[in-house]
Amino acid sequence: MRTHRTPIVGAKTWEAVMNRAGWQCQCTGSCNSKHTKTGGRCHVLTGGREDMLIAPSDLLLSDVAKARVPEGELLAWCDSCHRQATTKQRKAQSAETAMDGLFALEETTNHGLGVNAL
Repeated sequence: MRTHRTPIVGAKTWEAVMNRAGWQCQCTGSCNSKHTKTGGRCHVLTGGREDMLIAPSDLLLSDVAKARVPEGELLAWCDSCHRQATTKQRKAQSAETAMDGLFALEETTNHGLGVNAL
């Protein structure tokens, strides 16, 4: 097992989040894994094969919004869970946007056409 690699920028925040997380990935299923073999939480520890990072639970925030997230709301993520959770959130957002677009199309196509006129 190798030792952890502290990031060059934001090291104090990173270490505070990792301490709070017990130096373990805090994913409890956001990545589509139930982590059933490890009590519902990802088993990856800092210093293992994967580097750890910190990020908010809403992984689709803009970079500016991410920078404003308070330290207490940041989570420890292993690379694998972070990547999978980001993909899952993007798919959910795309599906939601597509549904919103369908309803918006319906509303705009009926305007001014006299469809509802008697």
